[in-house]
Amino acid sequence: MTAITIRLVGENDDRLFKGIKVDNKIPYVDLKKEIQSVTHIPPKFQQLQLRGEDLPVVERPIQDIKFGEEIVVKHYLLESWRAYLLLCDSAKDIKKGKPERTKCAQRAIANSQKLEDSGFFEAYVNFVTVWTDTIGQMMRFVDRTRNAFEQSATKFFTKMFPNSTISFKPKQGGSRAGIVVTVTCNGEETLYYMNLSSRRFFNFPAKCIKATPAGSSRNVRISTSRTYWSWTCCILPIL
Repeated sequence: MTAITIRLVGENDDRLFKGIKVDNKIPYVDLKKEIQSVTHIPPKFQQLQLRGEDLPVVERPIQDIKFGEEIVVKHYLLESWRAYLLLCDSAKDIKKGKPERTKCAQRAIANSQKLEDSGFFEAYVNFVTVWTDTIGQMMRFVDRTRNAFEQSATKFFTKMFPNSTISFKPKQGGSRAGIVVTVTCNGEETLYYMNLSSRRFFNFPAKCIKATPAGSSRNVRISTSRTYWSWTCCILPIL
């Protein structure tokens, strides 16, 4: 039995997990499981180095490790994260044409899904804020978020006003994203405005919205693929 340091690299500052007790005769597969318990990187996405060299894929890879030595760990998709950020920058570049920007946004969304599926953001929690900000922008750019909002809003207003018809129109002008909702019930039209500007990320399954009085702030939870977002949606009647 010995104690080692696990160094997680990839963020601006490395994270050190010191004094991790391991048996230096630990099998390769069990070592990767132990590293997962510390870094939250699944075994198949771990890149490991010892003394500046890739950790050999042998039955017992750390038999000669010394007390306090470091195993350096990084996520296999770290470069995909950097590519994701570049794609987001390209999608937001107003000098580029709309088709090219849309393609960049679509590729960024695909990269984001790959990163999420690999447990990337559980390992690199300091990237989560940047990710939630940028993926929301990318999804709005290709209109996926608006579609999801309209589906949730339809369920919301249908429950409030059975047998009503509901239509949507994006808010024109101004600095905040929003949708004007027209609800027609018994021949009477009522307009509502949905402010979509605020969002938070949750890593647990969320259910659809519950009915609350118009004019109150409330959480509208929608799902996009396997990513779950909680959007604070203020629904206000337009007088």
